[in-house]
Amino acid sequence: MNSRVVIKGLAATSLGMVLSKSIDVDYERWHRLGRDVFLRYQAHRFDRYMAGHHSGMGHLTACIVGALLVCLLYEGLTYIGLKAFRVIYQKIAIQTATE
Repeated sequence: MNSRVVIKGLAATSLGMVLSKSIDVDYERWHRLGRDVFLRYQAHRFDRYMAGHHSGMGHLTACIVGALLVCLLYEGLTYIGLKAFRVIYQKIAIQTATE
């Protein structure tokens, strides 16, 4: 199997695991703090961020920047994984060649 495909799969899986863990931690925090604290936080968040007018250009810019950051993180993980895989593979190849 192509090592690039495996590394990309591992990078996507690790990003998914980080997102899943952050969501889980958030659920645990709100469960611990209680319903009333959560509802107060959501009311404050709505008043601060959702009630005002927002431009379409602002949303478009935020989406583009967010997508670029996620892609950059994914490609960075893939690049680092491929470099690490190649270094390890070369060390194994050198060890087996000397034996």
